[in-house]
Amino acid sequence: MHGLNPALATIRGRSIKPISESALLKEVVSSDEILSQDSAYQELRSELEEAAAEYLAVRQEALKASQVKRSPQSDAVYYPSAGEAGNLFGRGYPAGIWSMTYDDGPSGEHTPQVLANLKKTGHKATFFMQGSMVVAAKQVAKSVAAAGHEIASHSYSHPSFTPRKRPKVPDTSLDYDLQVDQAIKLTEQVTGARKIRLFRLPYGNGFDVPYIRQRLADRGLIHVYWTVDTLDWQDRNADSVYARTMKFVQTYGRGIILFHDVHPQSVIASHRVLEWMKEKQKAVCPVGAVIDQMNGKLAKCTAWKP
Repeated sequence: MHGLNPALATIRGRSIKPISESALLKEVVSSDEILSQDSAYQELRSELEEAAAEYLAVRQEALKASQVKRSPQSDAVYYPSAGEAGNLFGRGYPAGIWSMTYDDGPSGEHTPQVLANLKKTGHKATFFMQGSMVVAAKQVAKSVAAAGHEIASHSYSHPSFTPRKRPKVPDTSLDYDLQVDQAIKLTEQVTGARKIRLFRLPYGNGFDVPYIRQRLADRGLIHVYWTVDTLDWQDRNADSVYARTMKFVQTYGRGIILFHDVHPQSVIASHRVLEWMKEKQKAVCPVGAVIDQMNGKLAKCTAWKP
């Protein structure tokens, strides 16, 4: 950082006295002229101007998006929206209903094991797939849809939609065409699934940022968060993953469980959870099925068909 212009120090060191508006204006103009000669001031001013320009661009696009006409959603509880109706946490699920969700796949090694376990317990789940993983494991992706599970999107390559150090600010350089549009298009093409309507932001980052949520809503997508984070990506011990999961399951009594079908501990722990659900006769339904039930399109989520 460069030192300030000596004249600036003199101005800052002057005592404050009563001053008229016209005199104050002269002081401001004079001070600005002196400040303009200081390199540190110029550098800061340049940064502020760039930040202001970026902010205005974001505001303008968000305003433009908010003015797009949308058809009324009648009495629906959940639908594409930048507000609460377009962001599902699972806390509002009917009592005793759960959704098992799997992120980051499909995995050529672990996803088939998860599918086998789901078949054993007779449950359907929601798979939030990465576009890049779908490309790498097309046959596995197809098998997920063929088994009757719900297909959803988790972006193309799992980038954070917000800068890591600024979680409340959208990354305006993000390629939404690739990470959302193309990811969904190729996932639908490969799996043969009907129109994908659910999206989960990588790391959950941006779920509370209007700019990001509006861009998802404009694409007809509902964002899905979670009720129970199993931390299976971090904890490699299947026993502790299961214990942690069941602690929250028994506390909340309903909701969305987050697993990842790319880890061996996830396969084991999620199977144990499914067995518990079956033993306790809990309803386990894909996220979309619960949405349909809550929106009045299904009498019971268990009647859902892909």
